[in-house]
Amino acid sequence: MDTQLLSPLADLERAEAEALLDFYDAAPDDFVKSDASAFSRLGNSVAIGLPSIPMTEFNRCLEARTIEDLSSAQNWLDAHAKSWAIQIPTPEISNRIQTWLRKNALRPRGNGWAKFHRDARPLAPSAYESRLRVRIAAKEDAELFSRLVREGFNMPPQTAEWFAALVRRPRWNAYLAFDGDVPIASAAMFIHGRTAWLGFGSTLAEHRKKGAQTALVRARVTDGIAMGLQSFSVETGQPDPGKEASHASYSNMRRAGFEQAYVRVNYARLQP
Repeated sequence: MDTQLLSPLADLERAEAEALLDFYDAAPDDFVKSDASAFSRLGNSVAIGLPSIPMTEFNRCLEARTIEDLSSAQNWLDAHAKSWAIQIPTPEISNRIQTWLRKNALRPRGNGWAKFHRDARPLAPSAYESRLRVRIAAKEDAELFSRLVREGFNMPPQTAEWFAALVRRPRWNAYLAFDGDVPIASAAMFIHGRTAWLGFGSTLAEHRKKGAQTALVRARVTDGIAMGLQSFSVETGQPDPGKEASHASYSNMRRAGFEQAYVRVNYARLQP
């Protein structure tokens, strides 16, 4: 039998997978029709596809733990996604799965993603001093939240209503960060049981290196602890060996008391 992550680490993958499914479910009908966004539960795994934005973040499969899951994921992604990847945590890459990946010409793309987690211990205040102001987005902030996400990540304009739909959506908290009265960054938190997934951390290019994402992590973790959540998960790109300290997102997670649980490898068909 293929190995599986043991709880509570398995919950980290599940919280993110549920967040992605709910995010895709929030897509407006016009966007779904024009950009062919799609999502599906495939046995034990989940898959998302968005051919109009050929990025791994929008075209991938999580929680494929068996050969049957992998085969279903590959077929579904070929039909619904572009420049896709099957993401597998390193503890789950058994010899049997490695053989299947080689047989299907799937190879690691890049360094993979670092998966972080932390429990509900209070944050260390000294690591989070900031002059920035952070608050939860109100319903009337939906357009502002969407603009910050889109401009920070350089997303196309047709995604405007999609990102806006997360504001005040059940199980989501959307956040805004301000430098004085100027909105400069956004982030979101999705709640799955007693676990939270942190995502959509975006800062406008001209306002980076001000500590906005650090402040947004602080706000989300603090709010989650107050809500009775027990664990938090987040992911970022895995830096090159020895370059971790110079990777902003990676360092932010460390300062927030997050520990790296594993590296999740992106398996894809690489161009010759």
